[in-house]
Amino acid sequence: MSALPTMSRRLFLGATLAAGAVGVTSCTFNSSGPDTSGAQGGDGSSKTMSFTQMMRPIDHLDPAFTGSTVPDTAWLTAGLLEGLVLLDPDNGNNQLPGVAEKWDISDDALTYTFHLRADAKWSNGDPVTADDFVWNWKRSLSPKTAKEQENDLAFGGDVYQNVVGAADFFAGKSSDFSTVGVKAKDDHTLEFTLVKPDPLFLPTLAGQTTRPLHPKTVEDHPDDWSQPENWVGNGTYVLTKWRANAGFTAERSDKYWDKDDYPITEWSGVFNDGGDPAGMVQYNADEIDLFRVNGDPDSILSDDSVADQLHLANLTQFNSLEVLNSENAILESDVRIRLALSMAIDRDAIAKVADPLKAATTLCPSGIPGYDEVTSATKFDPAAAKKLLAAAGHAGGKGIPEINIMIYDSLPWIEAVGEMWTKHLGIKYKIDQVDVGVLAEKTDQVHPADYVGFRYYHYGIKVPTMFGFTSLMPAQQRAMPTAACKKYWEIDQDKKLSGAEKIKQQKALMKKNWWPAYRKYADLVEKAQNATDADQIQKLAVQAASALEQTHVDIPILWSGYTFMIKPDVKGLKPTSYMDLLFNLKNVTIGE
Repeated sequence: MSALPTMSRRLFLGATLAAGAVGVTSCTFNSSGPDTSGAQGGDGSSKTMSFTQMMRPIDHLDPAFTGSTVPDTAWLTAGLLEGLVLLDPDNGNNQLPGVAEKWDISDDALTYTFHLRADAKWSNGDPVTADDFVWNWKRSLSPKTAKEQENDLAFGGDVYQNVVGAADFFAGKSSDFSTVGVKAKDDHTLEFTLVKPDPLFLPTLAGQTTRPLHPKTVEDHPDDWSQPENWVGNGTYVLTKWRANAGFTAERSDKYWDKDDYPITEWSGVFNDGGDPAGMVQYNADEIDLFRVNGDPDSILSDDSVADQLHLANLTQFNSLEVLNSENAILESDVRIRLALSMAIDRDAIAKVADPLKAATTLCPSGIPGYDEVTSATKFDPAAAKKLLAAAGHAGGKGIPEINIMIYDSLPWIEAVGEMWTKHLGIKYKIDQVDVGVLAEKTDQVHPADYVGFRYYHYGIKVPTMFGFTSLMPAQQRAMPTAACKKYWEIDQDKKLSGAEKIKQQKALMKKNWWPAYRKYADLVEKAQNATDADQIQKLAVQAASALEQTHVDIPILWSGYTFMIKPDVKGLKPTSYMDLLFNLKNVTIGE
């Protein structure tokens, strides 16, 4: 289907978007904003250029709360609010200047000093100051704020509470925020002091939860600061229309320091929980320029008229089979069995079934800088897998119980994995599809002896660096003998213990009982965290990633990323799979 001419589509959109939304989503939000014919284009002209997308429903704009629709909430706030640094869509290891035009890190990696640009302005013309960031950190770490809603800034734990004094302030042990290591040295100098080095600190500052709100606006309008008539932001776009779970419209801010690099003058979103079919209805009707595909894209790929408009972003996610704990510890006690199962999987064949996902050579996906330096510990070699299984005393699968694969959704390629085990190793399998509501409960336990297997796991790497990957510590609570795993979950269910005490006891239990291969991996992660040189951090993180492969606690299957439908007349857009930024509109044009 050919797209309507660009200008016709834009003029048509304002009159029809509300009707289209009603027909598809029962939503009456009209995203067409006020007349912006006087807005200045990026080249100084008076041209209006609009961009409209579909998102999952978003119910709030508070950056301190992740909400239920991450990354969509983070996606929206990235255009309305700007933090100290920005994510680089071309390189996860790189942070770009945001409100801070430059920064210094002390030799011991404990002090970060940010120098704010003089031309950073709020949309009402107020200067953005270091005190604004201090105010936001105090608000986000406040126990009162955290009680209102699960607060990622506080509960994110290690990264944020690694700031000196932050943990005690959040826990209510101190009410004096001056004891927290977030200081405004002057209007344009902001300093953080950490308890210990943390390679995640700087990239985390590019994320949603540290994007600032305008202090005076929140103080003057504590209950309705997010309404367009009150909204004051410091991002590229200014909110002009907003309805929770319905949609938004925003216009380019004439106060934003980098506005000339953003030709799009109006940015709109329609919130839709009707899934991909509803998205395609709006997309094919030329009502939206982009939407993120959440489900199986087979129907899109089979439609020649739009298949080439499906774009797979950089791969920062991995799909694996993670071992489950059982009273029958056959999988946990002998790594050769897990390795044999891994070597019996033809990932290239699986990738054809799971297109556009890609075959994984390791757990570390190709969107992570340095992924190709990670040493793989598996490959498709069914003959070697048979020999390995026989050496473990299970020739032809003898003595291996039926292997369960626990999933929460129907995935054709999961069936293909099981068929490969049966074909190459003589091992039977069973797909255990459970309701997503009980998935955690069924995962986080030691299963009875008649239940042995794996859980399908899909990990998204929040901080797209090698250390961000290795610090995930996947399956850390499962890479132990059965007795230790039982104790772990007993601690978890002990209502007499505080949350902090549970974590303390569980960490001590894991460190004492991890499999030797997993302990080697964990030790390397700790060394990387304590390193102060960027090259050394990268080197140790690669070594840790390679050590993780040797544990075979997670069997890598596929790499994935977010997929998008993007109209052909949208030029210059760089979609990513970063959870805190799916794309920005810098240098993006439509129909030029």
